[in-house]
Amino acid sequence: KFSWRFAWQHLAVGLPMAFQFSITAIGTMVIQSALNSLGSTAVAAFTAGSKIDQFATQPLASLGVAVATYTAQNYGARELERIKKGVTGAAIIATVCGIVGGFVVITFAKPLVALFVGGVSCQADYEVAVTAKEAILVSEDGQVLAEHNATEHRPIASMTKIMTLLCVYDALDDNKISLDDQVCVSERAASMGGSQVFLEQGGTYTVNNLIKSVVVCSANDSCVALAEHVSGSVESFVKTMNEKCAELGLVDTHFDNCTGLPAVSQYSCAKDVSVMLRNLVKHPHYFSCSRIWMEDFAHPGGRVTGMTNTNKLVRFYQGCDGGKTGFTSEAGHCLAATAVRNGMRVFAVVVGATDSKTRFKEVSDMFNYAFANYEQKVYLADNEKVGDIDVVGGKAKSAEVVSDGQLTFFGKKGQSACTVTVEQLDHIQAPVRKGDIIGTARLLRD
Repeated sequence: KFSWRFAWQHLAVGLPMAFQFSITAIGTMVIQSALNSLGSTAVAAFTAGSKIDQFATQPLASLGVAVATYTAQNYGARELERIKKGVTGAAIIATVCGIVGGFVVITFAKPLVALFVGGVSCQADYEVAVTAKEAILVSEDGQVLAEHNATEHRPIASMTKIMTLLCVYDALDDNKISLDDQVCVSERAASMGGSQVFLEQGGTYTVNNLIKSVVVCSANDSCVALAEHVSGSVESFVKTMNEKCAELGLVDTHFDNCTGLPAVSQYSCAKDVSVMLRNLVKHPHYFSCSRIWMEDFAHPGGRVTGMTNTNKLVRFYQGCDGGKTGFTSEAGHCLAATAVRNGMRVFAVVVGATDSKTRFKEVSDMFNYAFANYEQKVYLADNEKVGDIDVVGGKAKSAEVVSDGQLTFFGKKGQSACTVTVEQLDHIQAPVRKGDIIGTARLLRD
């Protein structure tokens, strides 16, 4: 039998839960909380409701406690059972209140919604909300401009290929392999799933083109072919990847494969990924691939596979010229990217975004923040004239002194005042050769 007699009492108990979920704008959870209140006594129902944020619901919570206590003391267990049968109307009211409240919050208080459902600020003075599980923004020299959970161990999907590329470039630098090497594709490489360029088993491809397919379209089959060419086997190559982690000080990273496909003990973090990418862009050949938007990949038999860059920011964000995407159901949507404007390069990484659009937006937002608030001033350019030096015993009486590098300072706009000081010899004895070091230039912050 339906009873309204005690409906208001159960409503008082259920309202704190409903109010909580209205401000977090999750209508379905409001319904679940109301249903949960039907399945237990008033006191038990309030136990869940009392866990909500006190600053928002303490008045309602206090009322709920009072009502539940009064009911239990004056009516006993039998009456509570009767109350449970008569609270359907109250639960419906609480649910409607929650849904309406959620709609109002979504429509008129989006910043409040972000606060409660996962929008976080990377740091106190960073005003862009980041909803990804991890995020980091760093300068070219490794200064952390903003971060959120940046060292938590998580799968990073195809961002693993940043380390794969690093190890391939190391082999190139050591003259172990060359860009013109012909790589014969094994059965294992040709059978890889996921992102691929559909290499032909037994077909031969140059190292240059295989690298390009990894950078542009995240080709798993090309990763395996390169790993086998560099180290003889994927397992041996993965060992090299982990040794590279130790060399770079990546204590929160471990690899089990070279592709980023799901593996039980493979993990990394946003901070370590940023270090990998910062080292990768030191190789000039990388940019010859990373800036490509669309290109055809030619196979030995004349077949062609179209490649489109998975990093959409290369085309749609001014200054973005490199990066690596990643996605698996375990890792979520991931992106590590770099952009440069006015000579200032920054790096941004997100791990575990909810969807592809979000990862690109949040990396773009971090880039926007960096370029709006920071600057990199060049105080002494490479090969810039510093002065002259007297030459003793030579045909020429003096020689021009130039810098063999540049002096720059990265910092917040308006806070990067510096002075260049030069210490050099008064004179130099002939013979003088180009490249002789005769002094030092230092950058001193005012």
